[in-house]
Amino acid sequence: MNEPLTSQQVEQIKVEIQTHFGTLLSGPIDKEDIVNLAEPYVINLFTRLTNSNQPVVNSTSISNTKFEPSFQRWIEETYAQQPEEVLGDVLSKSSEVLLDWHIATKVAARFVENELTMPKLLQSFTSDVLLAKKTMPTSRTSTSKTVRRDDAIFSCLHWLTTDDTYGIRKTLNITSPIAVYSNSDSATNAPTAVTLICEAINDSKFKKATGHNLYLEPGAVINAYKLRR
Repeated sequence: MNEPLTSQQVEQIKVEIQTHFGTLLSGPIDKEDIVNLAEPYVINLFTRLTNSNQPVVNSTSISNTKFEPSFQRWIEETYAQQPEEVLGDVLSKSSEVLLDWHIATKVAARFVENELTMPKLLQSFTSDVLLAKKTMPTSRTSTSKTVRRDDAIFSCLHWLTTDDTYGIRKTLNITSPIAVYSNSDSATNAPTAVTLICEAINDSKFKKATGHNLYLEPGAVINAYKLRR
């Protein structure tokens, strides 16, 4: 029989959500720091693209890793995807998000340095960069911030609702499913993922501790989910 979420589990979930959003909402990252931040993503993606025995990185619990939280979540969520799909996602964001730009260009450089044939998507991207058809994002524009915010929202929604081993339900031995959203929380007799995320990010103590001013409405969380599906 499915057991409802306990108040302790709800609080644990909210803390994990806040940890995931923390680095994103703490303020802009220096452009030079982003170059270094891209490195673990590059290593992971390049290794997967050039390794025939997929996957190559084992997912680990967020609480047992030295990696920055958003990178660890990225590892967990992309673990089951084909590397070409991950590459396509990175390339699609590279014109708006500086981190993705550095990941894409560094991965391309590794193929060149190792004299390896690039995936077709990366070939097109590299050609456009060399011909100046694509250029590095010059700033963290409002569009860029929205993309990163929505990525973080979708990441949390997936982590809250997935049945995979890295999901919070497995970690906390929760047998009842967590719905993404419904007409009301009472419809599922449990807080939905949308409600959990909004309450965690809008918490006044969390806002004070991180200095962020983001306020999430349920509609914005649902839209981020629909856009990323």
